[in-house]
Amino acid sequence: MNEPDDLRATAEQLALDTISMAKAGGMPDDYWPRDPRIARACLVLGITPEEARELPADAYLTGLPRAVTPSVPLEVWTDGACSGNPGPGGWGWITNEAEPRKGSGGDPATTNQRMEIAAALNALKSVTERPIVVVSDSTYVVNCITKKWYVGWQRNGWKNSKKEPVANRDLWEEFVPLATAAGVTLRWVKGHAGHPLNEAADQLAVAARDAAKAQGAPV
Repeated sequence: MNEPDDLRATAEQLALDTISMAKAGGMPDDYWPRDPRIARACLVLGITPEEARELPADAYLTGLPRAVTPSVPLEVWTDGACSGNPGPGGWGWITNEAEPRKGSGGDPATTNQRMEIAAALNALKSVTERPIVVVSDSTYVVNCITKKWYVGWQRNGWKNSKKEPVANRDLWEEFVPLATAAGVTLRWVKGHAGHPLNEAADQLAVAARDAAKAQGAPV
């Protein structure tokens, strides 16, 4: 077994230990989806908190049952941040993998909506595996795709229902083909509600915003 495999096996064992200790300690059912330790363990094992809760108490000895196969899809969590609107802003994304990939960037003069779109756009450009779920706390980004706002915009020459030019058209024209391609799904999540990856994406966006503000140039 080579070193990366050794490290992976150790990470999986630690994840199983975490789950077994939570079960032994009688963790309430409603805590499982929200506990950050369980979230990290599930990322390593590729299972959901609900599946982790149903594992036998001796899983740290026996490993994952054959019936429990990794079911967590590849996700990329995105977020945007802006100080003032317009003002300096940043975007960030992070995957739900055991060793997360991440990216970020910023602009000294932008808007929050542009940063939210830029986060999702750059995530899909950087993480090319499919299927993939883009998780965003922006209803603006998610609803554009899931409610097909873009169809009306395109039909009307990129005008909205008020017959006004659609804001951020340059980003939408690049993002829509990626977001509507086969194997791509968008999901909304409430921001700042204790989701570890939402918080991580926010931290990346804020750091990029601060860097752009300090440098006075895109980062």
